[in-house]
Amino acid sequence: MGFDPSQDPELLNDFITESGELLEQVDRDLVALESTPDDKALLDSVFRAMHTIKGSGGFLALDELCSFTHAAEDALNVLRKGDATLDTATMDLLLEAVDIVRSQVESLAAGEPVEPGPDELVKRLRAVGADPAETTDDAGDGESAEAPAVAGAGTLNLPPNKAELLPFMVDDLLVSLEQIGGMIDSGSDVGAAQSGAPQLSIACEELVRSAAFFELEILTEEINAIAGYADALSSIDAETLTHAKPRAQAIVGVMHDRGEALRDAVLLPTSSDGLRSALAKVLTGDFDGDPPADAAVALAADEQDAADSATESSTDTPAAETGADATSAAVAPATEQNVPTQAAAASNNKPRDAVKPTAEQTIRVDVRRLEALLNMVGELVLQKNRVMGMTRRLGTVPGLDGDMLEDLGQVASGLDRVTAELQLEVMKTRMQPMDKLFSRYPRVIRDLARATGKKIDLQITGAETEVDKSVIEALGDPLVHILRNSADHGIETPEDRAASGKPETGVIRLTAEHDGGSVRVIIRDDG
Repeated sequence: MGFDPSQDPELLNDFITESGELLEQVDRDLVALESTPDDKALLDSVFRAMHTIKGSGGFLALDELCSFTHAAEDALNVLRKGDATLDTATMDLLLEAVDIVRSQVESLAAGEPVEPGPDELVKRLRAVGADPAETTDDAGDGESAEAPAVAGAGTLNLPPNKAELLPFMVDDLLVSLEQIGGMIDSGSDVGAAQSGAPQLSIACEELVRSAAFFELEILTEEINAIAGYADALSSIDAETLTHAKPRAQAIVGVMHDRGEALRDAVLLPTSSDGLRSALAKVLTGDFDGDPPADAAVALAADEQDAADSATESSTDTPAAETGADATSAAVAPATEQNVPTQAAAASNNKPRDAVKPTAEQTIRVDVRRLEALLNMVGELVLQKNRVMGMTRRLGTVPGLDGDMLEDLGQVASGLDRVTAELQLEVMKTRMQPMDKLFSRYPRVIRDLARATGKKIDLQITGAETEVDKSVIEALGDPLVHILRNSADHGIETPEDRAASGKPETGVIRLTAEHDGGSVRVIIRDDG
């Protein structure tokens, strides 16, 4: 079932905008990766961008887009693991896949149905993305081997669109937990812990969205517990930190084990009620005794305390609920259905409704609103000029109170200053760096070099130079035309360059620089 844009057009527009930005980033990263194929950070960046597009597309039920990006992710994941080599042919394949995803997003933007990716391209991506460990011959009876079961674990029953996304969510979860664990460990004293609190909060906020999407309530509660720890760091003291830190580390350890089990679509029944309850008490100042030496001690002690409390409370349980039935209930698999009951057992650890959001530094604004605001500022400038003119005329009228004229002059001068600053700031909202345009061209030159058999190095300077949005839009096609001419007719083939005593690789320089009140864009080649 596809997404109905009439249900939430704003959500769809956000997806289109974000996907367009991510695809531009993927283009840049892939071209850079071709010259540095061992750069794991770039490869991870590409994978995460495609993963984000697929995850958002899955949320919007964009089945055709999700199916195709799934194949691209498979290929990228194997490259990340080092089970395949990123050669030129594979790079061509990945760039072609990016173009297909871009065309699918453009179809959405145009209100047209999304076409599925070409079957042949999907097969080639699957071939790159085939994990060698999964391509061994089946058993003689033809039956596939079953995934090893985790004792006492509950099998997740996810809808198909979520089941396909689960492996990627697990990868992100485990990477994020490593980062979160590192942040907690690095807070060796109060000052260090407080300085790392904002990053810890952001990491938790991103994770809780994924956990909520997959309806993993116990995992959500555990992430919220760490987020509560991050929030409390702003006012924590040294003694509280020594009690809280090992327990936060232990909760991260439990989540890591849970994440590993999720690889097999199972949810471990391991309880963290005692840990979360103890952490909540510590953060509110309700603690006594010696702090646990490390995470393992915290896990053992707090969960034992929770078990002891449960045992004591069981003496008040009616006889009909004791015995085998009660035992069976205590060890029931922690599936998504019974997680709320398990989470509620920690009476001293009330779950937070949501992770405290971190203030965003940027927002997206419709261009039409900026245009309207700019027009209103223009009207304001006209009215300001009228006030300034009236003030000057009144200064020539004899007999008027001098103090009043002085006050009026100061008001008019202040209005002039504020209006000028407002006009400048509003105009700046339309300014964008040339990198918005220049970042597209390494891919253009790369494709031209492949098509012509030439070696071309595009060198860009001044990408941070800002110009009005309308200028960037107007420059796009002319610059592509000039760059194509430079690559086609300016740069010679490697053989011709070698015969002329030049390096085999030709250089095209794309430069943006200020020239008075204008911006000069220069394209030079050494052909």
